[in-house]
Amino acid sequence: MKLSVHHRDKGFATVIGAIFFVLMSMLIVTFIYDGYRKQMEMYNFEKEVLRERIDLTVTISKTLGFTMSIDNNGHETAEIIRFWIIDLTGNLHYNYTLPEGKRVIPSHSSITIESYEIMGSSTLIKGRYYIFRLITARGNIIETNSIKALPGNIASTYPQALQTLPQLPWLSNETVIVSTNASETPVYNISSEKNRVVPYDGREAYISIKNTGDAAIFLTSNTRIIFRSLNENKSYAGILSGWYIYRWDPDKKEWKSEDSGSISPYVDSKVIYPDMVVVLEFSIPSEVPGSTDAKYRIKKGTYDVYLLLEGYDAYGKKFTSTIYYGTVSF
Repeated sequence: MKLSVHHRDKGFATVIGAIFFVLMSMLIVTFIYDGYRKQMEMYNFEKEVLRERIDLTVTISKTLGFTMSIDNNGHETAEIIRFWIIDLTGNLHYNYTLPEGKRVIPSHSSITIESYEIMGSSTLIKGRYYIFRLITARGNIIETNSIKALPGNIASTYPQALQTLPQLPWLSNETVIVSTNASETPVYNISSEKNRVVPYDGREAYISIKNTGDAAIFLTSNTRIIFRSLNENKSYAGILSGWYIYRWDPDKKEWKSEDSGSISPYVDSKVIYPDMVVVLEFSIPSEVPGSTDAKYRIKKGTYDVYLLLEGYDAYGKKFTSTIYYGTVSF
């Protein structure tokens, strides 16, 4: 009898151990699967962000209202969560929500919105300069070129639709925009690092531009990034000091450095061909641009950011362009 009890206890312990082992195995498998599932969800979301293709065209009406056409040229349904009108002349930012039923755009389709459909919007002020901006649910920012508010003028993200303001004979007619599309560059917002987006914090500044013109251009060291304080009467500028070119590696699903270089009064940027996107590096913004004295350095606050791009094109014309980037706080 004693032997029998002993064997029964041993068997019971074995069963308990087996059950414990199975439960632990299931927990481990569940944990691994859950981590894998989250990684796949993140990967799929990032892939959707990169694949999103939204274009915006705005036509000013005779009454200084506007007609807005939003084209979804991507393979995924897109949702517009915010709409901004930026008055560059008056330094004013107007934030709107699009009408119900016109916020979700199926793939390869378009919607048209009249300004009177947008609650709270008013007519534009004749002669002022404006930028129109959309933000999608995936975080992409779509922004037109700047446009003067005159009947018939067109603002668009399509290069062929961009209107060039009257230029002096020695200025290039080519167009450069700030690139805010995550599918084109790893630095699709102003950043503190050159190969990924890190919220700007007052160090060297990195920002991407895209040549949307028909001619190749070169940038010189006269190019600047300017921070105008919205908290006090202060402004700071950084000097263009370098450039970086990246390409997307579809196999490794990451951006790879393709080329880079420094810029000085004696060395210009590498030629920027049409449709090329380049990440620009600027020195720490200062009240005395180029100075390393800490007392002149940019301080925490809220700023309007502008790019002053200077250079020349492949036809020997000087190139000057001022681009309003947006508002930055740190």
